Amino acid sequence: MAFTIRQLEIFVEAAKDENFRITADRLGISQPSISNHIKALEQKAGARLFDRQRGSTARLSPLGRDLLDQARLLLREANKVQLGATAGSAQSYVLRVAAGPYLIDQWIRPCLPDYYARGQVPNVELILSAPGEEMLSMLRSGKVDVAFFTGRPPVAPDLTIETLRRVTSSLFGTSALVEAVGSDPARISAAPMIMMPDNTPHNDWLINALADACIYPSNVVARPQFTDVAMGLALNGTGLAMLFDEEAAPATTRGQLHRVPVDFEPGYRLMLSRKGFDDARGRLAIDHLRRTLQAGRAAN
Repeated sequence: MAFTIRQLEIFVEAAKDENFRITADRLGISQPSISNHIKALEQKAGARLFDRQRGSTARLSPLGRDLLDQARLLLREANKVQLGATAGSAQSYVLRVAAGPYLIDQWIRPCLPDYYARGQVPNVELILSAPGEEMLSMLRSGKVDVAFFTGRPPVAPDLTIETLRRVTSSLFGTSALVEAVGSDPARISAAPMIMMPDNTPHNDWLINALADACIYPSNVVARPQFTDVAMGLALNGTGLAMLFDEEAAPATTRGQLHRVPVDFEPGYRLMLSRKGFDDARGRLAIDHLRRTLQAGRAAN
């Protein structure tokens, strides 16, 4: 079973609370996001992981109890790789990197084993964050050293913003929904649309990209924080979602998602850091991440 690290993290946290609303409040994300991650995990596991009862109670099923121990073990092992905690490592410096779940799971985490294989390199700590004020605030306060996301460059004159590469995006949905709207901007505008949270750089870029194609969503049905949740909603038929073409490729190849026949202006993969940040100890890690994210193909 192919689970993402993010799904396992959400599952373990939800198991602690046995209440998705409490977990959502504690993690600072929406309750639908928790539910969507759990549903995706259950689909891959082939059965329910929680027995939902009346109210908000969600107790682990027998399968859920079995998976919980495995999930904790997998997360511990992933954390060892993430932090470079290999035997005999003498490196104490940690480069703190913020990014969303898509970049972490599909790009950054898979490149770390090759990075650590060099030996005696600075450690990398991955910190999950959606693009927006939270990410910018973490950079400004020094909680993270660099951040990566894909979208429109934010207006942040106090930060250094480096464009790594151009990234294309499209609107995706189920075959029935895509067939219903075709390429007509008016029909697309009226269709159920999955957007990003208000007042975030990603959503600002999304609004502008749609407007350039004369599309003005009037029926926003969800505003998930992360693009992997948006894709899950699109797969479930909730609405149309703007996704990176590279991210949607596996689902389109399997025929689960279809592309709306409209072209959009590209977004950009960006690296952000504080002005003047140039710690020599972190250069090896930054250079490795830069080269990885400049590439044109994500991990499978």
